Amino acid sequence: MRIRLEELSNLVPQVASELALSEVKESLKWGEPSYSVITGSPLRVDWKLRSPNI
Repeated sequence: MRIRLEELSNLVPQVASELALSEVKESLKWGEPSYSVITGSPLRVDWKLRSPNI
């Protein structure tokens, strides 16, 4: 799962660039990686063992 999450974290800025969005800011929110741009809602990414299919 770690590899997939790393792939996704690399994909977020790439897609934002392709869509001509502003710079992606990465931070931690509630212990989860969060990605945001000025003109959009933050995207949080995580996987939890207790709920693996959600």
